[in-house]
Amino acid sequence: MRAGLSSPPVHEPGGEFVYANTNYLVLGMLIERITGEPVGTALTERIIRPLGLADTTYPAAGDRSVPEPRINGYRGGRVPPFDLWFDVTTNSEPSRSATSGAIISTQRDLVRFYRALLDGELTSSAALAEMKRTVPIPEGGGNAAGLGLISRPLACGGAAWGHSGSGEGYLSLTEVTEDGRNASVLTNAQIDSPLLAEVTGSALCG
Repeated sequence: MRAGLSSPPVHEPGGEFVYANTNYLVLGMLIERITGEPVGTALTERIIRPLGLADTTYPAAGDRSVPEPRINGYRGGRVPPFDLWFDVTTNSEPSRSATSGAIISTQRDLVRFYRALLDGELTSSAALAEMKRTVPIPEGGGNAAGLGLISRPLACGGAAWGHSGSGEGYLSLTEVTEDGRNASVLTNAQIDSPLLAEVTGSALCG
């Protein structure tokens, strides 16, 4: 947080897209200031429980466990002729990411969350419209970024809304459409690949 706030702004609000975890950390502090509750409590009571996200948690400080159901996460790669992969499931402490990425969830819960968001269950129509005001992502192949949402054009027409997620040994992408379609894909090796978007795009257009 200190490192992020010590740098000058890269542009005026609403300018070009530049991703920064600092923004999410500031939002977490605002949640605590406004609600008077720890951010994990506020998110649990206001979003996780009301939506029935039974497999979604905001881990407490010091908790490195990944609750069941789960698949283990790996880091590594191929060093010919060997495949060297190491189990890193509990190597990191999620709470250190705070509101920039501490939450642990499942594909089913992620779809439920984004479906509820796009259906207007979580916020006002005006706030959702503000979240969906986008700016182009440079070299993003037509993708555009809003407030916590990424819009991606689909080959079959229309757009998918969602976001990727990552953690030690994991990478996911969850997307939903305005007309109710949804897709979520997860890899248990933290390797960024355009294949994730190809998979969700094929599922949404299939």
